[in-house]
Amino acid sequence: MVKDGRMEAIHNPAIHLKTHCIKGHELNENNVYHFADGHRKCKQCTKIRNTEEWTKRKLREMNKLTM
Repeated sequence: MVKDGRMEAIHNPAIHLKTHCIKGHELNENNVYHFADGHRKCKQCTKIRNTEEWTKRKLREMNKLTM
């Protein structure tokens, strides 16, 4: 069995009892991505992470243009 969290989601029903993500966002049907292998991902955390990554990438591109 793979212990990366994804395969564990299939075999561990306690994971689906969680009501909040690690950052404290509520895990309800409007705020969760569901995957075929059984794991879930918080939409708010994903949006925050994507925005941070986009901002970092744009800043790196701007720094390259000014050099």
